[in-house]
Amino acid sequence: MKNLWLMFLIVCGVFTLSSCSDDDEDNAKCPVSVSEMSKSATIGAEYRIKGSGFASIAKFSFQNETVTSYLEDVQITPTEVIFTIPNTLIAGKYDLMLEQEGSWKLGEVTLVVKDLPVTDLKLPDSMEIGNEVLIEGNGFTEDMKLFLVPAEGDKVEMDIKLAENGIKAVVPDNAIAGDYSLFLIQGNFEWNLGTVNVTKPVVKRIKSFIFDMGMGTEMVQTWKLGYNDDNRLTSIDVTWMENPYAAYQFVHSENKIEVVSDGYYFDLKDGKIVYNSFSKQNWEYDDNNYLNFDGEHEIKYENGNWISCDYNQLVYNDPTLKSKSTAVDMSAYIFKFLLVALGDDDYMDIFLPHILNICGTTSVNLPSGFMNLETGEEVKFEYVFDDHGYVEEVKTFSAMMEATLSLQFEYEVVE
Repeated sequence: MKNLWLMFLIVCGVFTLSSCSDDDEDNAKCPVSVSEMSKSATIGAEYRIKGSGFASIAKFSFQNETVTSYLEDVQITPTEVIFTIPNTLIAGKYDLMLEQEGSWKLGEVTLVVKDLPVTDLKLPDSMEIGNEVLIEGNGFTEDMKLFLVPAEGDKVEMDIKLAENGIKAVVPDNAIAGDYSLFLIQGNFEWNLGTVNVTKPVVKRIKSFIFDMGMGTEMVQTWKLGYNDDNRLTSIDVTWMENPYAAYQFVHSENKIEVVSDGYYFDLKDGKIVYNSFSKQNWEYDDNNYLNFDGEHEIKYENGNWISCDYNQLVYNDPTLKSKSTAVDMSAYIFKFLLVALGDDDYMDIFLPHILNICGTTSVNLPSGFMNLETGEEVKFEYVFDDHGYVEEVKTFSAMMEATLSLQFEYEVVE
């Protein structure tokens, strides 16, 4: 019986020393009394210590043989301490330390990582800057955030949206090519999903495009584009119904582009067309560098997008539709071929300068459709993109022709 009592005293003595001890030779008394604290906790979760004697100036930290991590934003009352365990810590055992009238060990805490809420995770082999990529997995939610974290430097947040079998994420343009750790954050919790390689964007130019009226090969118009070593457009060859239809040759100088095949020219200022010698008209721009008048047609932009030319109107109801072909305004191609190609005015006087990219600021988005002037309803476009986000095809249905009109693009990589 005496031996049992002695063992009880020894155990109590060990518990007292481990719960609040001091390395000071004077063996000063711990200023606080702890009545409740957990021996394990989840990184990123809230942690509470209950007891008495806690001062508002007290400091708390997690320590082990390799790290000392002081806690921030600690809520302190005389009887309770509340804080969030930092995500900078890794799983393992730590001493929870108090600095108040000395340095005291409150106890040992084992930190664990919260289980990843996503299952069947599959990361892509690489991610291209500016391009959308699918991260497969089950359990992604709208309150989650995704970050690229380099070995050195600031983390970069990715734009994400939920997909049927995961999330779609876009590497922002301010990212730099290289290896990153991909972190998923939900509230105070974060998980390192693994290492991903971010690559430079693939730059392409339009090699050719085809307008298909959906009535067989005889109703197909093909445009083939040629460039010089400076990546300037120098020629266009057009076939219509499998026969040569038109050919354009361009000669570039500092402030002029000559359409030598047709004997007229475009005067330029600051890279923009300001005069068309064929129509003998001056071109005008607004304060934001958007074209608003070519001497014959009135052009309107709204929220950075070309919405109308004369009475024809494009619609932008999907802000996620964006063009990778920033060197040209894809809205001009869509306007010309899917909206007014069957009309009386072929709009070539405004379309050629757009192909040459001399019409000021290009549209931010791709149009989701066009406005049917008879019904007042949107006629939608359907897009097909390649692996790098470039438009491969745009389609829409023509009720008048009872056929699907299609505009198809072929690209080549610009080295």
